[in-house]
Amino acid sequence: MKKTKINLVYFNEESIKAIKNIWQSNKDLPTIILGDFLEKDFYREVEKEIAKTPFSKDIDRLSHSYSKAAIPGSLKNFVMSDNFLDLFNQLTNLKIK
Repeated sequence: MKKTKINLVYFNEESIKAIKNIWQSNKDLPTIILGDFLEKDFYREVEKEIAKTPFSKDIDRLSHSYSKAAIPGSLKNFVMSDNFLDLFNQLTNLKIK
């Protein structure tokens, strides 16, 4: 198996099957919660990058108020990686382009 930033437990056939079942059983709002999804060192790296990321306020008093920021490079690269996209597609049967 090639090096991954995803916890290896999520590549186990039984885990994939169980997660797919959870995803498919939530018809109204398909969701899955994946504890310890990221490999610990990568998680810490992303956590540090997020802590250093400048956030700005976006306010429209009639509709919303929240903070926003650019996605840190390591997280953006990870989410667009073949490893993540392949696993996401396998778990959800959704294709991200």
